[in-house]
Amino acid sequence: MKTIIRHPDFAERDFSFDCLPLEIEKLSTELVMNYCNVPSVEIWNTESINAVIAQIEFSKDSGFFNSSQDIKMVYEALSETFSHLKSQAEYGSKFMPDENPEIKKKNFKFFYNRVALGDNTILVRTDKIRTVFFNYIGLNYMSTRDEAFCDACYNDLQNLMKKSTLISDTGEKQRNVFFSILMNKIKDRTKNL
Repeated sequence: MKTIIRHPDFAERDFSFDCLPLEIEKLSTELVMNYCNVPSVEIWNTESINAVIAQIEFSKDSGFFNSSQDIKMVYEALSETFSHLKSQAEYGSKFMPDENPEIKKKNFKFFYNRVALGDNTILVRTDKIRTVFFNYIGLNYMSTRDEAFCDACYNDLQNLMKKSTLISDTGEKQRNVFFSILMNKIKDRTKNL
């Protein structure tokens, strides 16, 4: 909000854990709950975490944090997020942190790809329509329902999945390797705080 969007409400404010209005926090929780109910396939690589770390480090270097303890807490939250994502991959289902994963339906396929660069492309497929959402400038998305383009994107993603390793529900060794790489990147950043 402060750096990329340059929202005026955040221009002169340092980082704060309570900067968001309760309404936004409630909407965020609802959004995650809805996400947990929608079946999805995700393709990640170990570079996925680098953009988040770069944002945290930029904020640290720019003096936006009030203390090193705040930075540690942000990295701890990131670590908890990836631990939860690992649990979701293990169970092959999406669930909230306080939910029992064993009672959730299998609705999550998580692939690890060593080569593809992360781009946050989203393909939504229903019985009648395909829509592709493209991420640009960090937080913005544009979409298209152009059939030829959506078909090409679908085919590209299918091909990418064939060249990736499924680490949800199965692939315990590769899942552990993938998440260990992510967690080690976080540990490397926090050891000198």
